[in-house]
Amino acid sequence: MSAIIALAASILAIVAWNVLLRRNVGEAMIVGFLVTVAFTGGDARQVAWDSPATALKEPITFAALAFVFVSAVLSEAGLMQRLVDILSSPLGRFRGGSAYAATASAGLFSTVVPAGPAIAGTIGSITIPWMRRTNTSGETAALITAGIAGLLAFVRMYFKSEQRERGA
Repeated sequence: MSAIIALAASILAIVAWNVLLRRNVGEAMIVGFLVTVAFTGGDARQVAWDSPATALKEPITFAALAFVFVSAVLSEAGLMQRLVDILSSPLGRFRGGSAYAATASAGLFSTVVPAGPAIAGTIGSITIPWMRRTNTSGETAALITAGIAGLLAFVRMYFKSEQRERGA
Protein backbone atom coordinates (compact mmCIF):
# COMPACT_ATOMS: atom_id res chain seq x y z
CA MET A 1 0.00 0.00 0.00
CA SER A 2 2.87 2.39 0.74
CA ALA A 3 4.16 1.87 -2.81
CA ILE A 4 0.83 3.08 -4.21
CA ILE A 5 0.93 6.12 -1.94
CA ALA A 6 4.54 6.82 -3.00
CA LEU A 7 3.53 6.55 -6.67
CA ALA A 8 0.57 8.91 -6.17
CA ALA A 9 2.74 11.40 -4.26
CA SER A 10 5.39 11.26 -6.99
CA ILE A 11 2.84 11.88 -9.74
CA LEU A 12 1.29 14.74 -7.80
CA ALA A 13 4.70 16.31 -7.23
CA ILE A 14 5.57 16.00 -10.94
CA VAL A 15 2.26 17.53 -12.06
CA ALA A 16 2.45 20.33 -9.47
CA TRP A 17 6.04 21.19 -10.37
CA ASN A 18 5.39 21.09 -14.12
CA VAL A 19 1.87 22.49 -14.43
CA LEU A 20 1.32 24.70 -11.41
CA LEU A 21 4.84 26.09 -11.04
CA ARG A 22 5.43 26.02 -14.81
CA ARG A 23 8.87 24.48 -14.52
CA ASN A 24 10.31 22.08 -17.09
CA VAL A 25 9.54 18.38 -17.04
CA GLY A 26 13.16 17.38 -16.37
CA GLU A 27 13.13 19.26 -13.07
CA ALA A 28 9.70 17.82 -12.31
CA MET A 29 11.00 14.27 -12.76
CA ILE A 30 13.86 14.95 -10.33
CA VAL A 31 11.36 16.30 -7.79
CA GLY A 32 9.20 13.20 -8.32
CA PHE A 33 12.25 10.99 -7.77
CA LEU A 34 13.09 12.79 -4.53
CA VAL A 35 9.50 12.46 -3.30
CA THR A 36 9.60 8.74 -4.03
CA VAL A 37 12.95 8.36 -2.26
CA ALA A 38 11.45 10.04 0.82
CA PHE A 39 9.13 7.05 1.17
CA THR A 40 12.06 4.65 1.61
CA GLY A 41 12.65 5.77 5.19
CA GLY A 42 16.08 5.58 6.76
CA ASP A 43 17.73 4.19 3.63
CA ALA A 44 16.83 7.26 1.56
CA ARG A 45 20.43 8.31 0.88
CA GLN A 46 21.49 4.84 -0.18
CA VAL A 47 18.40 4.36 -2.35
CA ALA A 48 18.88 7.78 -3.97
CA TRP A 49 22.46 6.82 -4.83
CA ASP A 50 21.88 3.21 -5.90
CA SER A 51 18.73 3.71 -8.00
CA PRO A 52 20.26 5.87 -10.78
CA ALA A 53 23.35 3.64 -10.84
CA THR A 54 21.17 0.56 -11.26
CA ALA A 55 18.98 2.24 -13.90
CA LEU A 56 22.01 3.28 -15.96
CA LYS A 57 23.07 -0.38 -16.18
CA GLU A 58 19.80 -1.32 -17.90
CA PRO A 59 20.00 -1.66 -21.70
CA ILE A 60 16.80 0.31 -22.26
CA THR A 61 18.15 3.31 -20.34
CA PHE A 62 21.33 3.26 -22.40
CA ALA A 63 19.33 2.95 -25.62
CA ALA A 64 17.06 5.86 -24.73
CA LEU A 65 20.00 8.10 -23.82
CA ALA A 66 21.92 7.07 -26.94
CA PHE A 67 18.98 7.77 -29.25
CA VAL A 68 18.36 11.18 -27.68
CA PHE A 69 22.06 12.01 -27.97
CA VAL A 70 22.26 10.94 -31.62
CA SER A 71 19.07 12.87 -32.41
CA ALA A 72 20.56 16.01 -30.84
CA VAL A 73 23.78 15.58 -32.83
CA LEU A 74 21.86 15.06 -36.08
CA SER A 75 19.73 18.15 -35.40
CA GLU A 76 22.67 20.37 -34.48
CA ALA A 77 24.65 19.25 -37.53
CA GLY A 78 21.71 20.01 -39.83
CA LEU A 79 21.51 16.40 -40.94
CA MET A 80 18.02 15.94 -39.51
CA GLN A 81 16.62 18.60 -41.84
CA ARG A 82 18.36 17.01 -44.82
CA LEU A 83 16.99 13.62 -43.87
CA VAL A 84 13.49 15.07 -43.58
CA ASP A 85 13.90 16.68 -47.01
CA ILE A 86 14.97 13.36 -48.53
CA LEU A 87 12.05 11.52 -46.93
CA SER A 88 9.61 14.22 -48.02
CA SER A 89 10.49 13.88 -51.68
CA PRO A 90 8.75 10.52 -52.28
CA LEU A 91 6.16 10.68 -49.50
CA GLY A 92 5.64 14.38 -48.83
CA ARG A 93 3.04 14.82 -51.56
CA PHE A 94 0.65 12.40 -49.84
CA ARG A 95 -1.58 13.64 -47.04
CA GLY A 96 -0.22 11.99 -43.88
CA GLY A 97 2.87 10.72 -45.71
CA SER A 98 5.09 11.26 -42.70
CA ALA A 99 2.73 9.24 -40.49
CA TYR A 100 2.68 6.42 -43.06
CA ALA A 101 6.48 6.47 -43.14
CA ALA A 102 6.60 6.37 -39.33
CA THR A 103 4.29 3.36 -39.33
CA ALA A 104 6.22 1.48 -42.01
CA SER A 105 9.65 2.23 -40.57
CA ALA A 106 8.54 1.32 -37.05
CA GLY A 107 7.17 -1.96 -38.40
CA LEU A 108 10.47 -2.79 -40.04
CA PHE A 109 12.48 -1.69 -37.02
CA SER A 110 10.34 -3.78 -34.67
CA THR A 111 11.50 -6.94 -36.42
CA VAL A 112 14.95 -6.27 -34.98
CA VAL A 113 14.27 -4.39 -31.73
CA PRO A 114 11.74 -5.79 -29.25
CA ALA A 115 11.47 -2.69 -27.02
CA GLY A 116 8.76 -0.10 -27.66
CA PRO A 117 10.76 2.82 -26.19
CA ALA A 118 13.71 2.04 -28.45
CA ILE A 119 11.41 1.94 -31.47
CA ALA A 120 9.79 5.24 -30.49
CA GLY A 121 13.15 6.86 -29.78
CA THR A 122 14.71 5.79 -33.04
CA ILE A 123 11.80 6.32 -35.39
CA GLY A 124 10.48 9.33 -33.51
CA SER A 125 13.77 11.20 -33.64
CA ILE A 126 13.30 11.45 -37.41
CA THR A 127 9.57 11.27 -38.04
CA ILE A 128 8.36 13.62 -35.28
CA PRO A 129 10.31 16.62 -36.68
CA TRP A 130 9.08 15.60 -40.12
CA MET A 131 5.45 15.45 -38.96
CA ARG A 132 5.86 18.81 -37.20
CA ARG A 133 7.18 20.31 -40.43
CA THR A 134 4.05 19.12 -42.26
CA ASN A 135 1.83 20.97 -39.74
CA THR A 136 1.01 18.00 -37.52
CA SER A 137 0.80 19.07 -33.89
CA GLY A 138 3.55 17.85 -31.58
CA GLU A 139 1.00 16.00 -29.48
CA THR A 140 -0.37 14.13 -32.48
CA ALA A 141 3.12 13.28 -33.76
CA ALA A 142 4.13 11.93 -30.35
CA LEU A 143 0.86 10.00 -30.05
CA ILE A 144 1.32 8.37 -33.45
CA THR A 145 4.93 7.42 -32.70
CA ALA A 146 4.28 6.10 -29.19
CA GLY A 147 1.15 4.24 -30.27
CA ILE A 148 2.90 2.52 -33.15
CA ALA A 149 5.89 1.58 -30.98
CA GLY A 150 3.72 0.20 -28.20
CA LEU A 151 1.52 -1.74 -30.58
CA LEU A 152 4.44 -3.25 -32.45
CA ALA A 153 6.21 -4.27 -29.25
CA PHE A 154 3.00 -5.99 -28.15
CA VAL A 155 2.55 -7.72 -31.52
CA ARG A 156 6.14 -8.95 -31.44
CA MET A 157 5.66 -10.38 -27.93
CA TYR A 158 2.44 -12.05 -29.06
CA PHE A 159 4.11 -13.79 -31.98
CA LYS A 160 7.05 -14.82 -29.81
CA SER A 161 4.66 -16.45 -27.31
CA GLU A 162 2.84 -18.20 -30.17
CA GLN A 163 6.16 -19.61 -31.40
CA ARG A 164 7.01 -20.86 -27.90
CA GLU A 165 3.65 -22.59 -27.58
CA ARG A 166 4.18 -24.39 -30.89
CA GLY A 167 7.69 -25.39 -29.87
CA ALA A 168 9.32 -23.63 -32.78
